[in-house]
Amino acid sequence: MAMGRELSRLWQDNEGRKGSICGNFGALRGLFPVCQNCWHARCYTASSSLEFQIACPENDEGVKWNKTREDYRFLNARKGDMLCCPFQCDYCWHVNLTHRSATVCYAGDARLLGYIRRVNLDMMWSREPTTVQNHLRNLEKGRDVSLELGFEPINLSMRSWPADVPCSFQVAIEILRASLFSAYSQFESIRKLCLSYLTAYKASPARLDNLTLKADRGQSYSVLNSKTQSKLFGMFIHGCEKRMARLVKQDVGILFEMLMEVLDDYEKELRNPEVEKARKRLVVMCAGTFVILWADALGGGEVFMLEASEFVKRRDDGRKLGNKKGHVVIPLMGHFKNETGERNLVIVLAN
Repeated sequence: MAMGRELSRLWQDNEGRKGSICGNFGALRGLFPVCQNCWHARCYTASSSLEFQIACPENDEGVKWNKTREDYRFLNARKGDMLCCPFQCDYCWHVNLTHRSATVCYAGDARLLGYIRRVNLDMMWSREPTTVQNHLRNLEKGRDVSLELGFEPINLSMRSWPADVPCSFQVAIEILRASLFSAYSQFESIRKLCLSYLTAYKASPARLDNLTLKADRGQSYSVLNSKTQSKLFGMFIHGCEKRMARLVKQDVGILFEMLMEVLDDYEKELRNPEVEKARKRLVVMCAGTFVILWADALGGGEVFMLEASEFVKRRDDGRKLGNKKGHVVIPLMGHFKNETGERNLVIVLAN
């Protein structure tokens, strides 16, 4: 009771509203110790032992724009965050995930607490600082109006969290761990993990009873109960996307000068009488492949869709035009994105 009164006083105080207080503060959950964790907003910081990717704005030339006023962006909480997102402290999440209390001196527990801290911060940063500040300012204005009218301020205390763990939080930790497998990870690549979980959920018997709505034009919309579609997980994904950004580093295409150097080397090999016939055949195939890839701007794997028999059949089509400029017909066959079944695609390379 004394702890409850202490929390009540802390909550009603201005500074208490601006910090990060665990949703289980003062609550007894099973046989685990009562949580008494709370932080000043700027003291709830990301773990220094885990370096997660934080994208910086940059121009077309790759020059990064570092905003001095936002050095803390994605690295610590803000005043009013606990009023804008569901917050449970790292240690309580550890209890939910492992069914035991965390021991900081154990490397495994310390690392897991770092991942949990990052998930919480990503959920908080799903909202911009100005949005959080405006929500906090409005709530403070409402409290002041209530006091002016002689009312008790509206009680905004939240219920304690259940002891069971939403599987979506574990998926969020898996996504963060996958983002550290390489020095650079694209958000779209790691996001596919949650899409795979959603696909598996749709294939389960639990999916059969979900409500399906049908629109006037025949479109169907399903009401899903998947944990990866929850409010908590949605805030994490949105915050993670803002932190990592949708930066895509495409493979750099071969320059024309480089292509000409490669073809010159191949030409020397073909003119060398000492080169074996099998090697010359390979050289011709590689040279044609590089030219098709460069001239048609194909991806690395798309050139293997070349349909050989049709290509040989049409190899002389561009030579039968007399004085007109020639062309080469490139027939492709295979599975193309957003199309059904095997499709044929003809590309013409003009001289």
